[in-house]
Amino acid sequence: MSVLTTNPIFVDTPGSILTSPATIKAILWVNDSASSIAVDNDVKIRDKENGNVICAKRAKAAGDGLKISFGNGIHVQGIYVSELDGGILLIYI
Repeated sequence: MSVLTTNPIFVDTPGSILTSPATIKAILWVNDSASSIAVDNDVKIRDKENGNVICAKRAKAAGDGLKISFGNGIHVQGIYVSELDGGILLIYI
């Protein structure tokens, strides 16, 4: 898994990416030159501590990613990407 310590956090494989509390301001799920979003690809991001789903989406078409802004942010006790079938995630904290 690729994870940068800068903002945004770059994620290209499922797994735990942050184990400390944070405030998520935005999430982008986009195509990348190495990995594209295909029909029926899934992404699911959870709070690491309690397993609550922060956001999830199934692509309805190729390249059908996700762009979501949380305004003042969502407070989480860690971030766990449980599904990432294609593309990459950019998580802004």
